[in-house]
Amino acid sequence: MNRVHYLRKWMITAFVLILFIWSMLGLDYQGFQSTSKVVSLSILKGFMHPDWAYVYLPEGEDLLRELLETLVISILGTFVSAILCIPFAFWAARI
Repeated sequence: MNRVHYLRKWMITAFVLILFIWSMLGLDYQGFQSTSKVVSLSILKGFMHPDWAYVYLPEGEDLLRELLETLVISILGTFVSAILCIPFAFWAARI
């Protein structure tokens, strides 16, 4: 029984590896772009010295409003899913 389990594990691993290699062969990889170093350094520079002007803009589209909107969406989604799951819970308990 242990040998069958061991063999099955390796067969699944080999299948997933073959599937991964097959999916990678379909990519059209042409190497790194010439601007990749500049873009990467710009991202790192932005992490080290962020522009705090984006945090609050009185006109509207700023970071704080977007964070608050994301929080409201998550709370609303949790509330709606909690309401919708009640009938399914009773239905599942009946089966």
